[in-house]
Amino acid sequence: MNGSAGAKERLVADCRSIGEHLPGRDAPWLRALRGAALTRFDEVGFPTPRQEDWKYTSVAPIELA
Repeated sequence: MNGSAGAKERLVADCRSIGEHLPGRDAPWLRALRGAALTRFDEVGFPTPRQEDWKYTSVAPIELA
C-alpha cells in the first residue's frame, strides 16, 4: 500500500469513527449525504494533478495529516 492509499484508509476510518459525534448527526438527510460522500471518497481517493480541476493543487499536506 502506498502512502496515499494509507492516508486515504486512515481518513476514511477517522471519519467513520467520529460520524456519530458530528453536529447534525440526528438529521437523516445529512447522515445519508455524509455517508455517500465518504463512500465516494473511499472509491476514488485523493485527487491527482492529472485531474484538470486539481492540476495546480497539491493535496500532499492533507495526505500527510
